[in-house]
Amino acid sequence: MAESAALPYRSRIRERRIPMVLPTIDTNGTLRHRAFFDELATTDEASEAWRAARAGLVTLRLLDAWSEDLVSGQVSLARMREREKAFKYEVDAVQSAIAELPAKGAERRLLSTIVARVVEAQDGEPPRLVAPLFAYARALHVRSAWTLAADLYALVWEAHIGETAIGPVDGDVATSAAIHMGACYRTIGETELAAQAYRAAGVLAATRGDERSVLRARLGEAKISAGRGDLSVARDGFWSIISGATGAESGEVRAMAWH
Repeated sequence: MAESAALPYRSRIRERRIPMVLPTIDTNGTLRHRAFFDELATTDEASEAWRAARAGLVTLRLLDAWSEDLVSGQVSLARMREREKAFKYEVDAVQSAIAELPAKGAERRLLSTIVARVVEAQDGEPPRLVAPLFAYARALHVRSAWTLAADLYALVWEAHIGETAIGPVDGDVATSAAIHMGACYRTIGETELAAQAYRAAGVLAATRGDERSVLRARLGEAKISAGRGDLSVARDGFWSIISGATGAESGEVRAMAWH
């Protein structure tokens, strides 16, 4: 244990593995952050939505580039210096894009925090990126940017189940990310992806003994059945949730199932 703790973060990250098999969520397809590219392609370049999507995308691309360098292994000193110079240019460009967002907006503040923490991690500090990434996902979710929010929830989920450069993601946060991801996909009609997300959240919650989150995941699956017109399946699912949500901590889930 002491020997592992003494290893630098860049070495420890390549050793991390999660000791469980969870259902797959097919989130990325062939293009990472495709939701942001689609938003840019279908939105007026003069609009605030376009500028917000651009700022989000360039921030995530900076994060991806840093993560890939971190896990790629040792490189020559000349190559390291070249990367450092390019990294500084990229940070400046990303900060310029973020500066075009409304000064008091939550997304500008959160994206600036993400960039600042990438810079800190590049300088050798332990990464502290999970909280601002999850908060950014919630901000996108609240303004009904469901495809963009789902992309961020997927990023948090993937950090929990595999190798990650953004820092450890605990089971509670990962479960919440998967449930919110399911809600986003269900809202935009991607019912298969939504079902995958709810299923994965339920399995993870069950392994942790988190009965409330298990019920929340089952509630999402029942809503999918209702949306598909499988009303008898949905009814049975809702009744099962109502009968199972007996604890005080499950009162909200029980009320939502009744509704």
